[in-house]
Amino acid sequence: MKLKILIICLLICPVLKSQNFSLKEKLADKYYNRYSYYKAIPMYEQLLKVDPRSYRIHEKLADSYRKINDSENAEMCYSFLVDTTVVKPEYYLFYAQALARNGKYEQSQALYQKYSEVNSGDNRGAGFSGLYKNLDSIMADSADYSITSVQFNSPSSDFSPSYFGKNVVFVSARKKPSIIRSIYNRTYSSYLDLYMTDSENGTVKPFSRSLNSIYHEGPVTFTKNQDTIIFTRSNYYKNHSRRSDEGINKLKLFEAEWDNTSHDWTNIKPLPFNNDQYSVGHPAFSGDGKTIYFASDKPGSIGGTDIYCSHIIKSLSGLKTWSEPENLGSEINTRGNEMFPFADNDGNLWYASDGLPGLGGLDVFFAASSSGGFSNPVNAGANLNSRFDDFGYITNSSGREGYFSSDRNNEIGDDDIFSVIRSRTQKTETPDPVIIPVSHPSSYKLTGKVYSADSFKPIPNSTAFLLNKADSSTIKTVSDESGTFTFDLKPESDYTVNVTVINAGSKCSSNINDCSTRGASGDVSLNLAFPVFCVGDVIKVENIYYDLGKYNIRPDARLELDKVYDIMLANPKMKIELRSHTDSRGTPASNMILSDRRANAAAEYLFSKGIAHNRITGKGFGDTLPLNNCIKGVKCTEDEYKINRRTEFKVISLE
Repeated sequence: MKLKILIICLLICPVLKSQNFSLKEKLADKYYNRYSYYKAIPMYEQLLKVDPRSYRIHEKLADSYRKINDSENAEMCYSFLVDTTVVKPEYYLFYAQALARNGKYEQSQALYQKYSEVNSGDNRGAGFSGLYKNLDSIMADSADYSITSVQFNSPSSDFSPSYFGKNVVFVSARKKPSIIRSIYNRTYSSYLDLYMTDSENGTVKPFSRSLNSIYHEGPVTFTKNQDTIIFTRSNYYKNHSRRSDEGINKLKLFEAEWDNTSHDWTNIKPLPFNNDQYSVGHPAFSGDGKTIYFASDKPGSIGGTDIYCSHIIKSLSGLKTWSEPENLGSEINTRGNEMFPFADNDGNLWYASDGLPGLGGLDVFFAASSSGGFSNPVNAGANLNSRFDDFGYITNSSGREGYFSSDRNNEIGDDDIFSVIRSRTQKTETPDPVIIPVSHPSSYKLTGKVYSADSFKPIPNSTAFLLNKADSSTIKTVSDESGTFTFDLKPESDYTVNVTVINAGSKCSSNINDCSTRGASGDVSLNLAFPVFCVGDVIKVENIYYDLGKYNIRPDARLELDKVYDIMLANPKMKIELRSHTDSRGTPASNMILSDRRANAAAEYLFSKGIAHNRITGKGFGDTLPLNNCIKGVKCTEDEYKINRRTEFKVISLE
């Protein structure tokens, strides 16, 4: 009997062990896919003990460690992943980044050099490799900065300071005075809120009850007279949160005004270029308050996140809005991440980057103001920068004193705020440039991003054609899984680029772009976006709203319709149906009439700008297609009603 039980156990136990491994792996993957890395990591670590040679578990762990800035464990995982027969190019990059963050610059230099060899189109390999061969160039500025940790730091993350009069407003994950504590799974800490120092008694208090919500807030920026604030918040407005098609709550920018009567921030409203499908955040006002700089991962970005700018626009009636965001270009942005911009009193730009050669993680960079833009960025130098993440730098009017954020003193994922005093007294003096020796000849690269104009999802396997205008020669390539393609360009040449997308059962088209390398010198990286429109796509025109019961085109709606005009110009064969919708108030018949008038009014506006009449038809749908639950008989808020008073267009033909 005992022998029989033993035989059964020997047969069943391996099966049970295998099933348990599979179930635990699925649960770990579930946490990983939800960005709950702090929950996924211990489960992957247990699985790795069972199967220490598992390539897949090493991949998941490496990525999880990297996302929470645990560079020591990430280094061990990437060491395994690059010691295989076939190595993904990005693993050389991630391994090099982990080594640099761990202070192992000689080893990191070798890995960056290897990455440069397998991916010559990404100049991060050559840039970082060159810097680490000559680290003295970046260490020369270390005596220029006196760094001190501020007293208002907490055991949690504190970062992104901003001047507010004599006080400092900053972002913190410190525990809130509440019985119920909301936890953000990605960092396993409290949601971020805005706090303010009190210069009179040195205490810290929540900045504003009207701005802090149940989700993330911060960073922020203020106008000089401090009557206007622009702040970052999760996609949460009027007690409603929204997610992207991938189920992610993205970051948004909001504006508010100071009310001297209530002594609080009022009239909170989202900026017009917010979008559910990508993030915008980390705002910084220019000195004159007419421009904001911010970070975004919107389609067409060069890297993960880029620095963009937007300018105040005023209509003839005096209505103020913000212009379409402009990418600051490849001189400022890289294939890595650029974020946390700050504009000083002289119009110079300070920001953080992990794509420009630095000491590891995010480094602070400086780009001097020049006519029409900024000069090439330079690393702010050691002591201000370290092998850890250093970011969120701000300075006072003298240019000598300021603050910045860094995780150099804490455990994984925790940031602190530091005060900084510069020994240089001339506020217009810039840090000495860090010379990055690069041995390869100048390169001219074009990077294109192909994505759906409907869903913003990348489109792989699309064919891109590059026409040299001088000799009419054409070359082609195919976009990868991220919808990205690259071309090598010749100096002093003009090109036309177009994209062909194969979509079974539907005709698709993208805009044609021109580019040129004339007058360019050094390494040149051009970046173009190719939104793809397919017959049948219904594209929402953001922020075209109508006053209740009216169909006239408001000044703010004209700005959005101008974007449709640009799309029609870029796609000269496109024909569309403008579709207008009302809210549920009013009778079905009157709503249908009103929506028809709204659609025709939008069409007439585009006709007035020169679009041929046979390219646009207008159609009203009344209240038959609401975007929320505000149907007939349901009482809603004015903002909920407004969502349904919208205009969109459907692509009818591309031939």
